[in-house]
Amino acid sequence: MKMLKRILFVATVAIGCLLPSLATAETWDDGNVVWRYFPLEGSTTEARLGDGSNACVAVTAEGGLTLPNQIGQYKVTTLSANAFAGCAKITGVTLPENLETVEEGAFDGASALKSIDVSKRNESFFSVNGALYA
Repeated sequence: MKMLKRILFVATVAIGCLLPSLATAETWDDGNVVWRYFPLEGSTTEARLGDGSNACVAVTAEGGLTLPNQIGQYKVTTLSANAFAGCAKITGVTLPENLETVEEGAFDGASALKSIDVSKRNESFFSVNGALYA
C-alpha cells in the first residue's frame, strides 16, 4: 500500500509539472505559417517559438520565412531547439528585432536553409553573407 501511494504521488507530481507547459501552448497564423508559441514562464510580455519540437506547425510557404517579432502582447525572444524540424522547404530565415536566444539545434531539420538574415535593430545577433553570429 505504501508503494502504491508513492507511485501515485510521483505520477501526480509529474502530471502537475507537465500540465502548465501543455496548457500554455498557443498557435498563431500569419497567413503563411501557423506558429506554435509559448509565453515564457513568469512573463506576460515574452514568448518563445517552438517547444523543443517544430515551431512551424503548418508551413504553406516555400523559400524565405520571416519570424514574427511579436505575437499579440508577446515579444518573441526565444527560438527553441528543433524549431524548424519538418521545415525542409525553407531556404532563408529572417530573425526579428526582439529575438535574444536561439537554442542549440534550432535550425536542425531545415535542410534547404541557405541563409539567415537578422533585423538591423536586433542587439543580440547579426549576420554576414547569410551566416548567423552572436
